[in-house]
Amino acid sequence: MSLPSTPYFEQNKNQSGQSDIDRPFYVGVQTTVNEGYQIGSHWHYHMEILYMATGSATITVGSNRFLAEEGTFVLIFPCEVHNVTIAADQPSRHYVVGFDPELLK
Repeated sequence: MSLPSTPYFEQNKNQSGQSDIDRPFYVGVQTTVNEGYQIGSHWHYHMEILYMATGSATITVGSNRFLAEEGTFVLIFPCEVHNVTIAADQPSRHYVVGFDPELLK
């Protein structure tokens, strides 16, 4: 799988993956068994919480790269470039909650 070398912009999404200004959040889940997972470097205007429920992933946020293991929460601020990689043959499940930072006011 070839990933773009330049970070790309990801629009705000709701739970169905579609843009929706009436729903200022979305929730998603990604489960792997042995196929691995990789989302290239990207950014967006919404905040994101990533929760590693099982397994582990290598996550890069800005210039910081780390291993997120089971039970790890990652908070990604608006406009921060980030990516996630889960190795092949690494069963895992992670949840992503994206939301408009205006919800915190």
